[in-house]
Amino acid sequence: MESETAAQESRLNKSLVEYEEDNRHNYILVVLIGSVQGLLDMGNLAYFYIYLYEQRCTPTGLALLNGLVAFPWVFKPLFGYLSDHHPCFGYHRKSYIFLVSLLEFFTHLLMFKYQLGLVPVALLQMTQVFCVGFRNVVAEALIVILTKRLILVKEANVEKEK
Repeated sequence: MESETAAQESRLNKSLVEYEEDNRHNYILVVLIGSVQGLLDMGNLAYFYIYLYEQRCTPTGLALLNGLVAFPWVFKPLFGYLSDHHPCFGYHRKSYIFLVSLLEFFTHLLMFKYQLGLVPVALLQMTQVFCVGFRNVVAEALIVILTKRLILVKEANVEKEK
């Protein structure tokens, strides 16, 4: 307990510049995750064309599939609980990001390498949406942690100046 308190005090004693240099990798991670999530909209366009042209879905069926595929977003609080309270390979967030990204890579690989039926395509897209949702929760948790630490450092610097 004392070592934990000492570690927190040593972090607060750093200047803001030192803090930002030490956590640059976290900022890069957040930017990369945001960029990848933005680029995934292009992948969703590919799913749209697969449903429309290869699977011959009607607009009604396409709307129904889009609603069903978005279902994993309902479990977003569960993803947050899992990543906060159950470390994977010793890390609370980094290993989850890696594993979920690997799973998503394989879903895209299966999806675009093989011609599958409507149900497997929908399940693969649902898995991909699950991965995006999980990664989104982890990225938001990282942003919250970074913001809290930055506020603590700024407050400590203001108190030092007084």
